[in-house]
Amino acid sequence: MTLRHCFLIAFAMLATAMTAFPSWADETSASSNQVTDAKAAELQRQIDVLGQEVQKLKIGEAAAAPTADQETWGFGPAASKVYRAQQGVTLGGYGEILFQSYQGGFHGPGSNVTPGFDTPSQLDRSNIDLARAVLYAGYKFDDHWILNSEFEWEHSGYMGGGTQQDGSSAEVEFLTLDYLWRKDVNFRGGKLLMPMGLTNETHEPTTYLSTLRPLLETLIIPTTWTEYGVGVFGDVGPITYRTYAVTGLNASGFTNQGIGGGKYEVGFANATRWAWVARADYTAVPGLLAGGSFFLGEASTNYSADNQLSVPTKIFEVHAQYNWHAFDLRAMGAYTLLSTNDVAQLNSELSFVGAQSVGSRQGGYYLQAGYDVLNGHNVSLMPFVRWETLDTQLDVPGGYSSTSANLIRLAVAGINFKPIPQLVFKADYEWYLIGDHSGVDQVNAGIGYVF
Repeated sequence: MTLRHCFLIAFAMLATAMTAFPSWADETSASSNQVTDAKAAELQRQIDVLGQEVQKLKIGEAAAAPTADQETWGFGPAASKVYRAQQGVTLGGYGEILFQSYQGGFHGPGSNVTPGFDTPSQLDRSNIDLARAVLYAGYKFDDHWILNSEFEWEHSGYMGGGTQQDGSSAEVEFLTLDYLWRKDVNFRGGKLLMPMGLTNETHEPTTYLSTLRPLLETLIIPTTWTEYGVGVFGDVGPITYRTYAVTGLNASGFTNQGIGGGKYEVGFANATRWAWVARADYTAVPGLLAGGSFFLGEASTNYSADNQLSVPTKIFEVHAQYNWHAFDLRAMGAYTLLSTNDVAQLNSELSFVGAQSVGSRQGGYYLQAGYDVLNGHNVSLMPFVRWETLDTQLDVPGGYSSTSANLIRLAVAGINFKPIPQLVFKADYEWYLIGDHSGVDQVNAGIGYVF
């Protein structure tokens, strides 16, 4: 409670006491009584005014609560609320419901295009799914110590322990403890979002245009990707940065369709091999975010500590996003490099033959443009287009082969409508141009929210 609150309440109590205090002079004249009544009426009026003022102050404090409208320190708008809050608990969240219709078959270039579904037999030609419902819980201990966390339920969130075959799951997506020291140097530890790409950290449905997340940031950058670790972050002049020491990937989960299976989603992460991830962005120009990131480390297999195979893993990406007038322009390229000799040994240990080989080089890029036809209004209506091309087998070790089924080219055209900034309706069409001509086009639609 502020000093102003205390003054107003004390003044109101004093005024009430004065109006209720009985007269001690029994012989007061009628004229005196009239004066007293007038004073009492004036005091009552002042009490009413003070009461209204106190109510306005309370409403003002409530209205000052943070909203999901600003990204902070590598988090999306809803996850960032705790940094702008007063001391105590902050709640936020997001969710999305998705509709997908496969034009002439089950789906395009394999199960990885539709995260959460393992085989075509689990899909009809059309389906609707509660893709995810998320709750952010943060606590601001003081101006320095901040706890932030994300609890996620995917595909209706099966709670029976572990993960069902249809991909339903419930998990802690991230949990971080920050110490805010100064603008240029702050400290973070816990289960961390990897600061790579345009979507992995900022993955709330109102922050990207398409119904589904970009394919490049699903297969090459395995969004959403978290690891245990510690590190520092901050702003240095026009540059923002984040750099962490983190646990490495699980090489036993690598396939010819990418490294996404190497994430430690649940259970115990292997802490015998570590990696370094770092990111820097230039943000001095209003509306512009341009930078890059890298991941350097070793991915280990799930064998005993004395018999682990370690595969040196390097991931590099560059990105740019420019919001200029009514335009939303984005571009990103990503490249993964694995040790060729170690990939050959990994193939052998995982019994991969021929075109099943893990790619020793993987990569791709995308370009995207959107235009808000209602520019300048609180309502946004943005048609957009995106072109992606990627290959999870750009190169394989000698003695193995690649398959054109993993050369994916994708064109997306759609529309993104926000009646208010925290609510989005999306629809788009995806044309798949797979190297072996196995692609199946998709119609997608969705509703997303943040709070």
